[in-house]
Amino acid sequence: MPSKYRIILEMASQTARNIASNADRYTDFLITAANNYKYSFKEQLLIHAQKPDATACAEIDTWNKLGRWVNKGTKGIALLIDRDVPYKLRHVFDISNTNSRAGRNITLWQMKPEYEYAVSESLQASFGDVEEPQDFPHLLIDISGYAVEDNLSDYLMELNAVKAGSFLEELDGTSLEAWLKTTLKSSVAFMALSRAGYEPRQYFDREDFSHLFDFNTVEVISVLPQSVIFLRWSSGKWAKPSRRWRRKKDGRFAHLHRRVLLRIIRTEQKTRKGATNMELTYTIQGDYLIPDLTVPESPKLGKYGMLRRTFLREHRDGIYTGMLLNGTLNSHLEEVDRQAQKMLDDLTEQMKALNGVTEQLKAEDQMRWVQMMNSIRHSAEEVILNDLIYA
Repeated sequence: MPSKYRIILEMASQTARNIASNADRYTDFLITAANNYKYSFKEQLLIHAQKPDATACAEIDTWNKLGRWVNKGTKGIALLIDRDVPYKLRHVFDISNTNSRAGRNITLWQMKPEYEYAVSESLQASFGDVEEPQDFPHLLIDISGYAVEDNLSDYLMELNAVKAGSFLEELDGTSLEAWLKTTLKSSVAFMALSRAGYEPRQYFDREDFSHLFDFNTVEVISVLPQSVIFLRWSSGKWAKPSRRWRRKKDGRFAHLHRRVLLRIIRTEQKTRKGATNMELTYTIQGDYLIPDLTVPESPKLGKYGMLRRTFLREHRDGIYTGMLLNGTLNSHLEEVDRQAQKMLDDLTEQMKALNGVTEQLKAEDQMRWVQMMNSIRHSAEEVILNDLIYA
C-alpha cells in the first residue's frame, strides 16, 4: 500500500475516532457533512479533516466545466478511491478556492422563508404528518425523527453486527435501541437544520449527544446517519459492504439525512420555479445551483433605436437598468425605432405637401428639390428627437 494512501487512510480513521470522543467535535463535523451531504461518510471525514469550513467541493474538471478555475497554489482535498483502482487518491477543491475569470458566479442553495410552507407540506407527505408544529425548524426536527423511526430496525441490525469491541457491547437490547434512536434523531435533525440555514446549536446541546462517547470505534460511529454502512472498517482498511446492503443502498437504506435534505431542496426548487416568471430560477447540478439564464436575441435596431438606447443609458439610468433587468429593453428600443421611422415618413409627406415639394419640381429644378427635402427631413428629425427619442 503506497505511503501517501496509508496516511490519508489513517487520517480518515483518526478523524472518526476524534469526532466520536467529543460532542462539540461531532457537531462541527455534522455541519461539514451537511454542506457536503452527497459525499460518503469516509469522504466527509476527510473533507472535515482537511478543510472543515468547506461548503461545496468538486474535482477540478467539474469546476472548469462550470466556468471556474482553481486558485494557483491551492492544495486539494485528498479522498480515497476504493472502486476499480485500488490504493489511489483523487482530489477535490472547495468553491472558496476557485475563481471565475469571466465573472460567472455560482449560487449555492439556500432555503428561503417564503417556501417553508410548500417544503413542510412535501416533507409531511413523504415522512408523516406533524401535529401543529411550533415553527419550521421544529418541523424539521420532528420529520427527522420520523425518518429515523422508519429505518431504525435496519440500523439496529447493522449496529448489532459491528458493536463488538465498543462500549455499546455491554448494553442490553432495549438500551442499545434507545441510545441509537436518540443519537440518530439528533444527528439527522442537526444536519437538516444546518443545511436549511438555521443555527442548529440553538435547538440542540451536548446532552442530546450524551451517548456519543459509547460509539467509540470506527465501525459503530459509521452507523450514524452519514454512512449507513456503505463502507465498513475491517482489518485496518475500508471494505465494501455485504451484497445485501449494496442491493438496498438506493432504497430505504439511502442516507437518512440525504433523503430529508434532497426532499427539502427539490421541493423548494420546484416551488421557486413556479412562484413567478420574474424570479431567477436554478437547476441543480450536483451540490451546485446553476442559474437558468438565456441570452436574449440581439435587437435589430436602426438609427433611432440606438439613439434612444444611448440616451437612456447616459441620462435615464434608472429606467435603463430596470428595463435591462426585467428583459423589456430590447422590445422597447425596437418599438421606439419603428415609431420614429413611421413619424419620419408621415411628417416628411405632410411637409412636402405644405411646401409644394412635388415630383414636378424634382424634374424641373433638382437642386432646389434636394435643398427643400433636406430642410424637411431636418425639421422632421428635430420633432422626432424632442418628442420621442429624448422624451
